[in-house]
Amino acid sequence: MLTVIGLTVSGKVIDSESGRPMAYAVVILHNPKDSSKLTGTYTDEKGTFVLKNVKAGRYLISADFIGYRKTFIGPLEIRRDTNIGTIALSPQAIRTEEVVVEATPPKVRYEVDRKVITPSADIVSRGGSAADALRGVPGVKVDPQGNVEIRGSDRYILFVDGRPTNMSLKEIPASQVERIEIITNPSAEYDAEGSAIINVVMKRRRVAGYGFSLQGVANSYLGGMLNGTFGLSTGRFQPYVRLRLMRWVQRVSAYGISLFGRDTVVMDAPDLFYESRIAGGEVGFRYRPTERDELSLEVGGRYRGNEADYPYTYVLNGDTSGNRGAFDLNSPDYRFLLGYDHTFSEGHTLSLTLYGFYNPFVMLTDDSAPDGHVRTATQGNVKYGFGEVRYKRSVGNFQINTGYKGGIALYEHTYEIDITTPAFPNLPDFSFEGMDGTHAVYATLSSNLGRLSYKVGLRLEYMKREFRVSSEDKPIDVIYFSPFPTLHLSYPYGRGNDFYVSLSRRVWRPYGDHYLPVKIPQSRTEIQEGNPEVLPEYSNTLEVGTNYSLGPLSITPEIYASKRDNVFDIREYPYGDGYKVTVKKFINAGSGYDYGGSLYIDGSVLNGKLRFNLSPNYRRYSYANITSSEYGGSASLTVFAFIGMLQARIDYTAPRRAVWGRYGQQIYTQIAFMTQIKGFSLVLSATDPFKLWRDEITVEGKDYRVYKYNRMRWPYVSLTLQYNFSRDFRLPQERSVGIENTGERLLK
Repeated sequence: MLTVIGLTVSGKVIDSESGRPMAYAVVILHNPKDSSKLTGTYTDEKGTFVLKNVKAGRYLISADFIGYRKTFIGPLEIRRDTNIGTIALSPQAIRTEEVVVEATPPKVRYEVDRKVITPSADIVSRGGSAADALRGVPGVKVDPQGNVEIRGSDRYILFVDGRPTNMSLKEIPASQVERIEIITNPSAEYDAEGSAIINVVMKRRRVAGYGFSLQGVANSYLGGMLNGTFGLSTGRFQPYVRLRLMRWVQRVSAYGISLFGRDTVVMDAPDLFYESRIAGGEVGFRYRPTERDELSLEVGGRYRGNEADYPYTYVLNGDTSGNRGAFDLNSPDYRFLLGYDHTFSEGHTLSLTLYGFYNPFVMLTDDSAPDGHVRTATQGNVKYGFGEVRYKRSVGNFQINTGYKGGIALYEHTYEIDITTPAFPNLPDFSFEGMDGTHAVYATLSSNLGRLSYKVGLRLEYMKREFRVSSEDKPIDVIYFSPFPTLHLSYPYGRGNDFYVSLSRRVWRPYGDHYLPVKIPQSRTEIQEGNPEVLPEYSNTLEVGTNYSLGPLSITPEIYASKRDNVFDIREYPYGDGYKVTVKKFINAGSGYDYGGSLYIDGSVLNGKLRFNLSPNYRRYSYANITSSEYGGSASLTVFAFIGMLQARIDYTAPRRAVWGRYGQQIYTQIAFMTQIKGFSLVLSATDPFKLWRDEITVEGKDYRVYKYNRMRWPYVSLTLQYNFSRDFRLPQERSVGIENTGERLLK
């Protein structure tokens, strides 16, 4: 008898009340004789699932999600690749006496056009920020201070729930995040700005009832966070509140030595103190007056106060003086988001969005020495708003997606520069006003040719920028109009794996200070210079990848190649006239290429009790007068025990070059422990416990050389305590929590 192996079973899981797809639901294949578990998987963002490597036979299939009643389908006879259709889950309360972490879903999942990161699957992330959740993700580098780079660039655009935000990843608590999407080759429906898009999707309540979450974090730098969320759902009406307080402190040792011809300058700051204070939150709701309509409103605000203080020793050719640097920023902001969605029929929708943002600020810098000071007082404000219309329509086997987005940004800055030291060039005060007007239209068409799925798109963007600088007689006007085509292909093969290809054109436009033909003091030894001739940087990127599963082992290789024009960079040179001061000027460094790849390996042994992942990266790039390689990666090991989980990670980045100089290597480690009981979760983590990390740069030029580094004063140790509580509007029922309920045992 011939037995067919390697079959796939697919389907979709939805909420029985709303009809909406359910992401991260657990789907298990059972033996119908004793209901024993044979294999399992998770649904994606669209609620779909694929069970791979299924032998022909008779099975039960179950679908489950925390807060819902477990549902069984079957027994079913499986003799060929089978789509079982839709499984509807009904909400149900959960009552547990004790929670023990038994397993977690994979931290990184690959889709055709993005990487999807689940913070709850990584215990180091749970007590930190959204930036911490990106550690160990292929192609992404996060240093111990929370600075993020994607394929060597920090020019990503950050969204929250698909909309722009002025927050940084370090300000978003990972405990409030459901998932993070990294889109390196976005389709035409997204803004073309930036080297990549990071979209942070916040948690919200989906089951009728209410719940709240409180999280407190304390760390070894006498900083911490206090976050709270509250969500309510009556079915049609879903209000929510998110509040956060944060005090983030850095204590670093910094050192630098500069050679100006025969002169030597040494700056030594053994204890640089930097503090960031943030208080803010959002209040909003989603309301469905009918089954076809949804109205959403969110109002948010934030106060951000940054302060730095660093005494340092300044040594010029052996003569020593005691100097002091200081920085102070006060920056409140206010924003609102109004949305409306209408469903005409399945696959036929209309969405409208209005967004507004206002940010006034005051910033002071002061670098004082015995012979005088260099001070800059900056005041300004930014006003930004946009409106967007999105329309989707399915026609036969085709889906058409079109839209328009129009926005305007107004900003004004005033710089008052006070210089009394003779060791620094005298620079004048100035002010400027600017306006950006942007219009974009796009269209995408998606369908399939047999098993090949495709999505083609075109985006047209028009931008006009106007600057009026007090030191210039004529305004600076620039106009950009460019097409941005995109293509995405996906082909399933073998045992339910996918092969995908994507192509897109992107842009990074200079803004604000980048254009201004003025010099702005940055410190006693540095000046920033704008350049009105600088042009946007364009890139055309091809990505190819696949995901492959082999039992408990998941292997995902990805390669890319990018052609870059008008590469945006800086050139550093000495000011001259005997001053021991450098100037950093924005420039275009010609054209070049950038290619490389990453490999993500995720697996488990001992029935999931021991999990490991590896993510090596390689990048080769060439532009201007440099050709260089960069490689690195991350490795982590997680052990699941009865009382909790223990995780260790190591990250490494090799030295790399830029037009202005080179970066040194970076290496650091992390160790974390987490335990849960009832509604409480406790995480203890340590970053750079062995003090291996050092941030180094070297700049070399004619008769000029600079070497600088900084490092953390001591390891960053944090303790996080979180409590989650929920109550459904239905009568509670007893329900066992089995190992198939993997994922975080907390209310989402």
